[in-house]
Amino acid sequence: MLETKFKSLINVGYLSAKHAALVDQHWAYRTPDSLPWIRGLIEKNASAGVFDARGELLAWCLRSPHGSLCNLHVLSSHRRQGLGSLAVLFMANEIKSFGSEVLATVVFDNEGSKKLFENLGFKPINKLSVCDRFLYGEVVVMSDENSLVEIPRSEWTKLRDLYVQNDTDPQGYPCINNFIKWVEKEPELKAKFLSLNGDWEKDGTFVLTVDLGTQFKHIYFNTLSDNLERATKALECLNSFENKYVFFGFCSRLKPVVEHIGQKYYTTKELQIVETCWYSASKELIDTFTIEVPSGITLLNLALEDAETINEIWPHRGPNSINFVRSLIKYNVSLGAYDDSGKLVAWCLRLPIGGLGLLQVLESHKRLGLGSLLVKAMAKKISALGDQVMAPVVTQNIASRNMFEKIGFRSIDITYWAD
Repeated sequence: MLETKFKSLINVGYLSAKHAALVDQHWAYRTPDSLPWIRGLIEKNASAGVFDARGELLAWCLRSPHGSLCNLHVLSSHRRQGLGSLAVLFMANEIKSFGSEVLATVVFDNEGSKKLFENLGFKPINKLSVCDRFLYGEVVVMSDENSLVEIPRSEWTKLRDLYVQNDTDPQGYPCINNFIKWVEKEPELKAKFLSLNGDWEKDGTFVLTVDLGTQFKHIYFNTLSDNLERATKALECLNSFENKYVFFGFCSRLKPVVEHIGQKYYTTKELQIVETCWYSASKELIDTFTIEVPSGITLLNLALEDAETINEIWPHRGPNSINFVRSLIKYNVSLGAYDDSGKLVAWCLRLPIGGLGLLQVLESHKRLGLGSLLVKAMAKKISALGDQVMAPVVTQNIASRNMFEKIGFRSIDITYWAD
């Protein structure tokens, strides 16, 4: 709740119709017929006036027919005393007492008023073009509540470039770059980058939601700030998580945020968190890899029709998870090992967070070195794109961890999945 701090010899209260003429007189957009409109706002809506000890009106704030604060004004003789803030706070508390959101409409180029509202905790949430009998131009709508504002696709590369030094962070540069490339290939992809109150350029805080037609939507999120408060508030704006989202491949630094969400929003079940080791291979190591394909085996890019085979054997498959597998094949690099009959016997895909994933060898073809072969071959393909080569491996999967470490990968962090 916003707090009103009253000053000595200053009173804050409601306006009455007798104040309409003064309010209209000082309104920058007054017209010959604006006085009745001002009087109507005062008589029908909540309003705030700041008065001196003699009852003289010094500052005021009205509420528009749309419900937002408007017409904020302080007499020039009494500016820089915080009277405008007093009027806003009085109005905000009145509106909040009815359980309503407090909104304010400010002319776009009125930097003074925008700064006043920002200092009181308001955030811009929208920009509108107005054309009516009193005002023609742009206004910014501000709110004292947190909200998620979509980052336009034209700005995604700017967001990605903020994370250029975070090229091994699973939800840093690799993840953002992945979805930039995906929407280039599929403009109708249901992926949205969202920011807390539209403010993402200072610390890169974002939430990404992706709907691939699977049981749960994916959530990716990150911040460049050492303080995780804004990332937490951004996620809290979603309000509902249980049986709706899966937190996909986040680093250990972000784990406290997800644990907080689990404690606060998961009421009918406990949030399940799966731990994986996050492995990395240097370009120097990858350049030493040699690809020796066994006789009777051919390495090829996976085809969409391979998705059923892959999904059927995938240990983490779920309802409609085949759509996720198809997306990986369709949009990312991948490799399959095929026998002489054309049967798919082993495969490796690339996850949206940039790492290798879904590595699998059929039981009939194990102990032939196909797993290592596919890892090395995929590593060379990804490295050739100029990207870091990484891979998450379930912590309890000792065999896979030993294989990656034998090849030369090293664990650099812990990553988690949660739903």
